[in-house]
Amino acid sequence: MSDALTVALVIPVFNEAGVIETTHAQIAAVIDALPYHFRIYYVDDGSTDGTDASLERLAAQDERVRILSLS
Repeated sequence: MSDALTVALVIPVFNEAGVIETTHAQIAAVIDALPYHFRIYYVDDGSTDGTDASLERLAAQDERVRILSLS
């Protein structure tokens, strides 16, 4: 691993199933160009619309993604 700094992004989400993939793609496009390591924490605050499934797909596709689910 290089000496690059690690930056943690904490992103709260609630019922974002319709837009979370697009939002993540836009975030990734920006951070991919930066000279840092990133960890992206999506904090789901009790979504009921399938946001959890969308986040699971993102986590499977992007190793930087971590999911925290609040009750």
